[in-house]
Parts: sequence; C-alpha cells; structure tokens
Amino acid sequence: MAAANNLQMMQAGKGFKKFRKRIFLLPVILIFFVSLVSCGAEMGQVVISKPDEYRHTYEASERVILNAVARIFKDRKMGSDIRIDREKNEIYSDYVIEGDWRIKSNVKINKLNWKEREVIIAITRRRKHKPAGK
Repeated sequence: MAAANNLQMMQAGKGFKKFRKRIFLLPVILIFFVSLVSCGAEMGQVVISKPDEYRHTYEASERVILNAVARIFKDRKMGSDIRIDREKNEIYSDYVIEGDWRIKSNVKINKLNWKEREVIIAITRRRKHKPAGK
C-alpha cells in the first residue's frame, strides 16, 4: 500500500514539473506571437516616403554647376534622359532600372549669395511592379 502511495506521489510530482514547464513557455510563446503579428503588416512592403537628399555648397555660377552635374550623370549612368532646365536651375533624369529597383535623380541649385550656390541632389528609389500572375 505504501509503495502504491509513493508511486502516486511521484507521478503527481512529475505532472507538476511538466505543468511548471508549460506555464513558463506560455508567456514566451505569447510574446513571440504578439511581436510577429505587430510586424506582420510591414513584412514584404517597402515604403520609402521621402527621397534621399544630399546638399553641398560650391563657389561657381549656376551654368558651370549645371553642366558639371549633367556630365557626371551621363558618365556614371545615373539617368537615361537628362534634361537641364536653366530657368529653374534644375536637372531631371529618367528612371534607371537596377534589379528590382527604379532609381531617379533630380538636382536643384539655390543661390545663397553672390558667389556661393547650394546644390541639392534628390535620389528617389522605387520598387518595380511585377505583373500579376508571376
């Protein structure tokens, strides 16, 4: 009788240890799933809200800067069709395709004072859209 009683107590003790392990795993699993669900809406979507902008100041006229930047764009293949707008002091380029991305560059020149000009280069990246069914 005592042996059967000891056996029941040992089995009850093992059951309690298993229960403690399960209780410990429950918060870990819960935290894992909550973090997965909270990030689930962002997975697979690439959203770039604002283009990258780089600024630099030069001591040259707008004409010289526009010609130099257009030449650099053509040499480094940063745009296929580069258009210079001399009235607005801006340069526009078409999208260049690199892998799954389309990249577009724009330049704007602001006059700071009689000899300094600020050059702002904006680089826009967008993911190419794949046709449906592929």
